[in-house]
Amino acid sequence: MTSVIENEDLQDALDGMGIHEVSIVNTFGNLSKDVMQNVFGDSVGVEDFKGLLPIFNYDHDHKLEGRFLVFKNALVMYSQHPFERDARLLHVALNDLENFHQKKVVVELMCTRTLPEIVGFSMAYEAIFRTNFKEDLKAITPKTLDLQVLLGVCELPYKGKMDLEHWRRNSDFCGIVGAGKTKDALKKLTEDRITSINSWMKNNIDFPFDDVKTNKMFVIVQQCIEDPVGYFTKVLEDSFSSRSADTLTRVIVTRNSIDLALIDGEFTKRGKKSLCERIGNTCLGDYKDFLLTLVPASAAPITPKTPKKKRGSFFPFR
Repeated sequence: MTSVIENEDLQDALDGMGIHEVSIVNTFGNLSKDVMQNVFGDSVGVEDFKGLLPIFNYDHDHKLEGRFLVFKNALVMYSQHPFERDARLLHVALNDLENFHQKKVVVELMCTRTLPEIVGFSMAYEAIFRTNFKEDLKAITPKTLDLQVLLGVCELPYKGKMDLEHWRRNSDFCGIVGAGKTKDALKKLTEDRITSINSWMKNNIDFPFDDVKTNKMFVIVQQCIEDPVGYFTKVLEDSFSSRSADTLTRVIVTRNSIDLALIDGEFTKRGKKSLCERIGNTCLGDYKDFLLTLVPASAAPITPKTPKKKRGSFFPFR
């Protein structure tokens, strides 16, 4: 006798990111009394109980719980004020910097946000966690090369440098391809930003600069600054390969109103399938439907029935 969790329909409900709620309901809701009787048996004696199989294989309990949380976490992240959202992402990352993925999150926040956004989530971080994120980062030991690179990118935005991301988003670079002058100006600003970072790293890091230039963390910093669309496209590709719902959610939610259309175009060009197609083939249930509503030009099967959420005050988390 097999447990209900081994039912083929139920396995299909778990085969992807998220969970197919309809299959779960149908599987458990349509169990006959005979099946229930076979599972639970007539006796509940101690010895007999050892041989009984539960209606649900609890080895899968954690897996099922995580799948339901995927949709909940996506909704919560989308509903948060961007400053609160980024502050919480940063706090999670700083408490798990042994994880290379979380180091990348810090770089994303510092290198792909505008200066006003960085100031905003810095204030949100202090309001929520009663501490300064740069002080939290400085307190982490040992001072590895990765950590010192992160310290560098956290210091640079406050040095009065040109706000490259603000310029990029508010020029005709986004959407319609701009004139040659626009491209040249973007190239010059990007080069200036890279030069500033290189200069800071040479003067402030306790490692030879040749080591810095080949450091994976430093390479990611340059990618985020030089080509954020290409960087996030690669992150999305990796999220599908590794079935990382957290990463997929983070990119789609945080880039939704910024450059997700450009990312989708690059993603389609590289993989021959659109972001919508990959979501449709990989994700499940309400989580899939929710992501499809966020991707530009999505032919999503559902539309939100509730009115658009009004953004709260500057600090909606108080």
